[in-house]
Amino acid sequence: MQINFEPDWDYMLERAATFYSRTPYINYNTGYTYKDYWDENLKMFAGMEEPTIVKTSKEGKSSYLRPHSLGIGTRLASRFEWRWEYSGSRHHPRNANVCVEWCLTDKKGYITDLSKEKSLRVIQPEQIWFCIYGKQEYDKVVEFWNKTWHIRRTKDD
Repeated sequence: MQINFEPDWDYMLERAATFYSRTPYINYNTGYTYKDYWDENLKMFAGMEEPTIVKTSKEGKSSYLRPHSLGIGTRLASRFEWRWEYSGSRHHPRNANVCVEWCLTDKKGYITDLSKEKSLRVIQPEQIWFCIYGKQEYDKVVEFWNKTWHIRRTKDD
């Protein structure tokens, strides 16, 4: 399923570029690697920060502004992935059922069902992805996106 939930592309590419001296490129035969990454901006973008107190009454009751959500349940990992001339399996955390990923070079996002093992096939040029892996079932995530963000399933689902 393709999604149009856009991150700050310049920020994300700048973050990914700081990891460019990654180990697998010492061996030029390795075309798929990743680096776990999480910071306050990504936490806010993914909607995983704490609710903000909007007002507090005299009785001590507070009203909160809840952050948005990706609907992926528990976040298992968030990482930059570099893919270049690679054909093979995806390396994802154990117990991950869904991945919300954005290709930073094409500026497109996808929700991927990890229970259906699909191998990756990337020719050229190098692709840089930001991926957030979660425990929630794929169908529940798609239903959440449909209800919350009005993103409907595409034909490739």
